[in-house]
Amino acid sequence: MTFRAKLLMIVGAMALGLILVIVLSALIGLRETRDLTAIEGRLLPRLALGPELQSDFERLGRSMQDAVAAQDLGALEEARPMMEEISRRLASVPGAVDAAQAALLRDKVEEYYRDAQALSRRLIAQETGEEMIDAMDAMQVKQRAAAEALQHATSLDLRQLSDHFAAIHAARATATRARWAVSMACLVVVLLLSIRFSRRVLGVINDLSLGFARFGGGDLGRPIPITTDDELGRLAAEANQMAERLSATLSRLADTSAQLAHANGELQAFSYSVAHDLRAPLRGIRAFAQMFLDVARDKLDSDAQDWLQEILSNASKMSALIDALLTLSRVTRTELRAELVDVGDLARAAGAGLAAAEPARVVELVVQDGLGVKADPHLARALIDNLMANAWKFTSKEAHPRVEVGSVEVAGARAFFVRDNGAGFDMAFASKLFAPFQRLHSAADYPGTGIGLATVQRIANRHGGRAWANGEVNRGATFYFTLAASRIAT
Repeated sequence: MTFRAKLLMIVGAMALGLILVIVLSALIGLRETRDLTAIEGRLLPRLALGPELQSDFERLGRSMQDAVAAQDLGALEEARPMMEEISRRLASVPGAVDAAQAALLRDKVEEYYRDAQALSRRLIAQETGEEMIDAMDAMQVKQRAAAEALQHATSLDLRQLSDHFAAIHAARATATRARWAVSMACLVVVLLLSIRFSRRVLGVINDLSLGFARFGGGDLGRPIPITTDDELGRLAAEANQMAERLSATLSRLADTSAQLAHANGELQAFSYSVAHDLRAPLRGIRAFAQMFLDVARDKLDSDAQDWLQEILSNASKMSALIDALLTLSRVTRTELRAELVDVGDLARAAGAGLAAAEPARVVELVVQDGLGVKADPHLARALIDNLMANAWKFTSKEAHPRVEVGSVEVAGARAFFVRDNGAGFDMAFASKLFAPFQRLHSAADYPGTGIGLATVQRIANRHGGRAWANGEVNRGATFYFTLAASRIAT
């Protein structure tokens, strides 16, 4: 069963319970409506109709008695509309008075009216005797019978009214119990379904959480257990497949990294060996070229002497390049030892050496105080020497050269910088600055080996930091570096 189906089952149980409550309420409401209709349509109208009929009947009786006493048959005929008014009122509220009782009442009133008419005629004829007394008694009997029929037809049946109200009360009580019963049953069903499904869902989610935590920690060998066939189960299966693919990829990457590390080590060893072995024959070339120039200078024309000088110059450049390559190789191979070094002191020492090499130049050097950091002292000196030499070189054409050394906070970490107001560079080519043998300026204008900034980058990387630069053409450059000393062996 899918997770969606489980949710739909819970929602369906709740909806079914609500529908049952609505249906039961509607059925019980119909029963209440029926009883209320009976009370409002029959019992209460009868209660209001009784006094009206009683009043009409009393007026009818008085009118007929007055007509008999006055021996006036015309007045007696005038009482007939009152009798008809009683019949009209009986029919004005359908169902208020039972049809049989209404017919009986009309018959009794009619008999009473006929006897009253007959008695009136006999009185007008001046009849006397016991028969007249019996006729009067009979008329009174008919009057009482009509009054009793009227009372019986319009009297309110309290037992019937009580039964209707009891039925309404019982219906409401039944509705309340039914609502509670259905609601509790629905609640129990929903709770049971929710507990059952939630336990399984929470269990799967816990397995997923633990599995992802294992995967995140690098333990890809233990898959997530799949206990359901819903969306969460499919998610666990996909996660396991992902872990399998990732494990295979990491295995291939590990093999590739090992191969690359081995090849890089061999390449570094080869580079060091080649650079080291080239120094001896290069020294021989320089020495023999210088000896040849010294011995045969008088015998050589100017072109030959220039050629020899060119050989010596290129040999010197090649010697400097080999020295730079050996320095770059030692940066990678040297074991790091962390000590507290002062970047400011290293910058001042480098500046003093550069000033001594070019006494004719005056460069303003500004160094902040408190630039201590834990780093390998030899590599830190090489890093600062390269950055200072770079700044010294690219301010050579400035009228008022200035070099500043300090530190700033970058992304919550301390970064050192060497800033100059020299030639600068185009930021579009910033990615090439720290690559070996990459140059953004002409060697004729700014000579160098192209290895210095690559050495800076590798030293920063070996310390767990990084190096980067910002600059603008003809407006100077700033070179930043960080040193994460916590990664250095002590």
